[in-house]
Amino acid sequence: MNRRAFGTIRKLPSTRWQASYIGPDNRRHVGWSTYLVKADAEVWLRDEEILIDRAQWTAPARRRPVEQVDGMTLREYATANLRRRATRARKPIRPTTTDLYWKLLDLAILPTLGGKALVDISPADVHRWHDGLPGTPTQNGNAYQLLRSLMADALEDEMIERNPVRIKGAGKPAPKAKGQALNIGELQAYTAAADRHALLLLLAAWCGLRSGEDRGLRHCDVADDGSAIKVEQTVSKIGRGKDRTWYIGAPKTAAGMRRIAVPPHLRPMLRAWLDAYDGPADGLLFPAGDGRSPMDSVVLWRAHKAAAVAIGRPSLKIHDLRRTALTLAGQTGATVKELQNMAGHTTLQMVQTYQVFDSQRADAVAERMSALLPASKTPLI
Repeated sequence: MNRRAFGTIRKLPSTRWQASYIGPDNRRHVGWSTYLVKADAEVWLRDEEILIDRAQWTAPARRRPVEQVDGMTLREYATANLRRRATRARKPIRPTTTDLYWKLLDLAILPTLGGKALVDISPADVHRWHDGLPGTPTQNGNAYQLLRSLMADALEDEMIERNPVRIKGAGKPAPKAKGQALNIGELQAYTAAADRHALLLLLAAWCGLRSGEDRGLRHCDVADDGSAIKVEQTVSKIGRGKDRTWYIGAPKTAAGMRRIAVPPHLRPMLRAWLDAYDGPADGLLFPAGDGRSPMDSVVLWRAHKAAAVAIGRPSLKIHDLRRTALTLAGQTGATVKELQNMAGHTTLQMVQTYQVFDSQRADAVAERMSALLPASKTPLI
């Protein structure tokens, strides 16, 4: 950063130059655009200082030329910003997070706003963009949060004067479909309908594993007697198009690193799988057909879909198996902290969102409440 007698000039991560100053209104004002050459930023500051000296000054935003179109665009800033987030020394974002952000940019943000200069994006533009998003609430909410954070960084970088992304509730839209959970009878039928990937699906439905955690299990992560598993890594594919590659790494948060007890009825099946395994200790327990690479999520999804259709629950998502595990554990009396550890959630609030209401259980609770009363022939009312 270069401090001057009047105003400030700084070099941005994009290598362009930005000029700003504190105006007569005691607010910081940023140049109409960023500049390829430092001298251009100096010229802009000099012109602003002359206006102040002549008492002809008004806020630059009100004087910005209509033809000015060379400001840094959202696409340019997002590219530089994500690169900075991924390489910063303190808490860099994970490759999987970077991959998700790029998907959100490509699918939901850049097609509409990518070509606009940052300083030109108004609240009205954001409203029009948000109103035009497709019927994908979760993706839309994530896209909104990403756009808001990008513009917040731009504000921090003094490239804009105010964050235009401020639609109430847009970052937390109501999900399109409610989460589901299987009861014991349905889970037994689901198991019977599952194919050779049944054990993977059962670990999700009884131990609450995410798909990437499930497929990332190694031989060394499972106790010899099948009584417990350690979640220490997850697998996923990152990249775009033909450049997609496997990413194998630790769970996203420290809470994701956990030990989970395996229900006794699953242990014989798990021990049999361990006995049949002939790979290295750190090899994947459920690899792809080549015996080494991670299993693609599509393979597990197809096995799940076939079982879900067979039991008459075609809308059941594979992630609903996690809800099934947490709902069943909660019904057995597990504490919220125990459920939090089982799921690898960072907050207790997240645990509650995975609990699915069961009307049959509610009926049973009501009957047990009545059973607390002493036997009497006299009605209470």
